[in-house]
Amino acid sequence: MASFRAKICLTLAAGLAAAVAVLGAAQAEDQVLLRAREGAAAMIRGQFERAVSLYDEALATPDVSKFVQASIYSDRGVAKWRMKQTREAVDDSTNPFSSRRKAPPSTTTVATR
Repeated sequence: MASFRAKICLTLAAGLAAAVAVLGAAQAEDQVLLRAREGAAAMIRGQFERAVSLYDEALATPDVSKFVQASIYSDRGVAKWRMKQTREAVDDSTNPFSSRRKAPPSTTTVATR
């Protein structure tokens, strides 16, 4: 009987740990979406620098889906374009997952098509 109870307790503990992990991931995703929405609101108000900052916060969160990242990069590109940061806006809008994103601005090259 004690062995059976121990197995049940272990099973419940494992289930609880899995639920907490899923909840943590959901909360992280919620924070990303919240920052993205705040960035969009800042853009509507004409606060483009604030919008870029909020988008940067959202992108700094680990384990964000590529779909969400692409949307945030696109929105950040619009904010940068409104700030007259044309090169950065194009980089964000055209290929947010390119390897050149990691390069410092002084060594960034524009690909020809």
